[in-house]
Parts: sequence; C-alpha cells; structure tokens
Amino acid sequence: MSYWNYRIIEFTENDEISYQIYEVYYDDNDKIKHYADEPLIAAESVDGLKWMMNKMYEALNKPVLKESDFYS
Repeated sequence: MSYWNYRIIEFTENDEISYQIYEVYYDDNDKIKHYADEPLIAAESVDGLKWMMNKMYEALNKPVLKESDFYS
C-alpha cells in the first residue's frame, strides 16, 4: 500500500545548502517515488527547521486569527 510522510531534504544551489520539509511519497514496496511540488517550510539548517516547527507548535495554543483581522 502506498503512503507518504514528512521528510527533511537537503538541497544545494550555487554552493548554498538549505533544508526543507516535504511530503514524500512511497510505492507499495516502500521505495521513494517523489516529493511534493512545494516544501512545507525551509531553513538554512536542521536547527532552523526545529526552531520554526516549535514556533508553529506554539501557534496551536494561540487564538485563531481571521482574514478580516487584517483588513479592519
């Protein structure tokens, strides 16, 4: 049965390294098939990803904002 999970992928472009979290998809034999078109988040280091994820987790404990909060 095919499935997906979140994975960190390291990219190098112009000698600069970045780390990005993507949805990665697998086939029925647990082999990687592809990853999503866009990353969920990106940072210059794995520690940067951890920091961002912690900030996202903190957002779960704050009141939900509405789009109208930005246009009043």
